[in-house]
Amino acid sequence: QWRVTFAAVPFTCPQDDGLSVSDEGLGPAKALILKKALESNIVDVALHGYCHRSVEPPGNESEFEGVDFATQREELAKGRSYLEEALHVEVAEFVPPWNSYDRNTIRALEQLGFELISAEVPGESSSSSPLLFLPSTTSLRDLRRAVATARRNPHPGQVIVVLFHQFDFREYDSQGGKLSYPQFEELLDWLASQPDVSIRSLGDMAQAGDDLSGARLRENNRIRYCYFELMPPALRLFFGKPTKVYWTTESNLSLTLSLFLAGFYAVLVAFSALTAFSVAALLTATAGYGILRAALRWGGAPLLLAAGVYASWNLELDYGTTLPLAIVFGVCAGSWAAAAILPRGRAMSRLEVQPRADSV
Repeated sequence: QWRVTFAAVPFTCPQDDGLSVSDEGLGPAKALILKKALESNIVDVALHGYCHRSVEPPGNESEFEGVDFATQREELAKGRSYLEEALHVEVAEFVPPWNSYDRNTIRALEQLGFELISAEVPGESSSSSPLLFLPSTTSLRDLRRAVATARRNPHPGQVIVVLFHQFDFREYDSQGGKLSYPQFEELLDWLASQPDVSIRSLGDMAQAGDDLSGARLRENNRIRYCYFELMPPALRLFFGKPTKVYWTTESNLSLTLSLFLAGFYAVLVAFSALTAFSVAALLTATAGYGILRAALRWGGAPLLLAAGVYASWNLELDYGTTLPLAIVFGVCAGSWAAAAILPRGRAMSRLEVQPRADSV
């Protein structure tokens, strides 16, 4: 028998600020339903914030990120105590609202004796933290593709964490729902029939002894950065969707992606340099080389400066910045090589066509 995790919001916050979710916290009616499920051993429970109220405006929602340590610790302690008293179970896992938290959250969870946090990649981590980190990786709609991705790159310890809400179902939200209850049952039947897939809750994973350390989260942070930030979209076809899987540190996928990207950008620089050199060679064959030589030698400096200003303005090194930088660097390298080599060859060819004075 397998179990799933329900992340429960303990309290209801005021709704007059526009920053809280519309659902109520865990009242008596919901608690009764959840207690029956717990008694049947088909679910376990995680704390899902305090009352799901954002301290930030829409678009950057978070209930915990940026909040002082004392407040976070107090709300986490009160929320867990309420769930444990209402459900008569121990709550040791935390799922932050909007998957948002910070280092104060980690400190508070450590002090309160929580075992695991489940948010998303990228996420905060600590190399010295005893907490386990198990972020969500995919949705119900992408679950089959996530399993296919894991099978293409088989490695022991791979984990797929599926996150879904009540509004993902059409019976709850006819406009925004992604699938119906019958489709959900069909998906569960398919999942249970897969011989190479085992289904566990967050609590089960916390007790399984797998590597869920901060080092693993940082490895997956690097994978996501390489894949989404540095890799142009057209190249992602070579790798499928690796971010749908929570990879182990032994998979070395971030190293594979880094080497692939290093090779790609090196080829781009070499191609840009060769193109610039070829164009310069063509121009020196048809035009005076004095002005052109100066342009080739000194024109690259302002070009590199402009590219550097552009990169600094973006403040992030992503493929939108790295692509033009690689091209500009290649063009400058090719231009400087042309300035150093081509004019010398042109001058020599002029000497060859000069008539000798004693032959006239």
